[in-house]
Amino acid sequence: VLEGNSSLVKSNKNKTKSFQNILSKGPQPVDIVVPVYGGLQVLVHCLTSVMLRTHWPFKLIVVDDCSPDMATKAWLKEWGKANPVHTVLFNKKNRGFAATVNRGIEHGDAPYICVLNSDVIITDNWLFKMVLALEADEKNKIVNPCTNNTALINIDLQEGYDYQDMNRAFELLSSHEYPEVMPTGFCFMMERDLINQIGTFDEGYVSYGEETDFWMRTITRIVNGEVSNWKAVLADDTYIFHERGSSFNVFTAEEHMGYRKAGASRFHSLWPTFKQWNQTFDMTKTLQKLRSPIAHSLIKKENPAYSVCFVVYSTEQGCGGMKVIADIVNYLNEVGVEAKVAHIRRNPTLKAPPLPSLRSGPIIFEGVDDFLHNFEERVFKSGVVVAATGELMSAVAALTTNNPRLTSLHFSQSDDVSISPTKEQSKAIAEANKLAEYTITNSKWVAEKMAKSVKVSGHISVG
Repeated sequence: VLEGNSSLVKSNKNKTKSFQNILSKGPQPVDIVVPVYGGLQVLVHCLTSVMLRTHWPFKLIVVDDCSPDMATKAWLKEWGKANPVHTVLFNKKNRGFAATVNRGIEHGDAPYICVLNSDVIITDNWLFKMVLALEADEKNKIVNPCTNNTALINIDLQEGYDYQDMNRAFELLSSHEYPEVMPTGFCFMMERDLINQIGTFDEGYVSYGEETDFWMRTITRIVNGEVSNWKAVLADDTYIFHERGSSFNVFTAEEHMGYRKAGASRFHSLWPTFKQWNQTFDMTKTLQKLRSPIAHSLIKKENPAYSVCFVVYSTEQGCGGMKVIADIVNYLNEVGVEAKVAHIRRNPTLKAPPLPSLRSGPIIFEGVDDFLHNFEERVFKSGVVVAATGELMSAVAALTTNNPRLTSLHFSQSDDVSISPTKEQSKAIAEANKLAEYTITNSKWVAEKMAKSVKVSGHISVG
């Protein structure tokens, strides 16, 4: 019986060891160090999620690294006044990621430390579960959670589901094996005792490489004349969202590349043995089970308020309209709606990554025929289907007409009729717009244009 349920047995053993260690020490607090350099739009979501979803003793230590915009500094000052239990520090000059993190670490005194990027949104009970992973084995010295967007250990958002869906599924499916990984710095937890033994982050790195250097110092640590065999592990029951790159979006592409090259050069000169380790460690195999598709019954939202799907031709970063849709879809999912994005590819050979701010995995269809034949199986059988452009309205209408369970809606962000490249296309879009059961827009100007071109009347709800 035990052999047949080895994963379950190991899971229980790991959790039992964790609980025993925690009970012997008591619920010791965590210093959550958040380095900030601009990016107010993501910082607000990050800190809000930490305050709402952290159910373990903690203190936030936010360190502003001389942000280039006054808005971030002003907001942090007000946030600090409103949250006096936590700490906000301001660097007088830009010192870089490592030095900024070190200042936060040195300011605190909690037994645990978690370095958290400002472009991360966490999920319920994240910190408690990471403490469990750290305490499962005395050799576990660094913990990362699972996430959608980071080097080597990324686990993509499953099509049609958001990061909170992923987290719930991982909690259900986890065997708590806490696999060994090469960690990244987006959410990096350790005990303060580790800092006391190996030191803080190497400030010779500028924004890239410092966490890998810290990890190498950890796993090669000599204790009592022997290699410690300490390790970094993955909390395989915890999934959080990482909008990768947002915490560095004030840098130019050339600056990004320069920092990366400088960090890599410094790291490999200090750690020539890394290449040998890298050749013996198969991260793809380690994460294979975690990257496997999850059954709908385990990942679906329970009792959503309603279901809605935005149908688009592009989910890429350069699409302005998609940024608005991402904001709407993100918000709806946060408040309990089942909100999805369906991407109909114009050209199946062109495959670009989706907008980093989208917190759910887009459902990809290889053309209109695929969309019409497989929508109900892959998206939902009942709900609101939104055409993101007039050009897509004919496909949405073909799907929803004579289907009482699906409602068509046109979300008009621009006057597609006026900006169409040809008269024929303009006329076709005007006719397609009339097929929508409902039309909405976020612009008074577009509403007036739609009223004239499509001959519809309606009302404008301010805000």
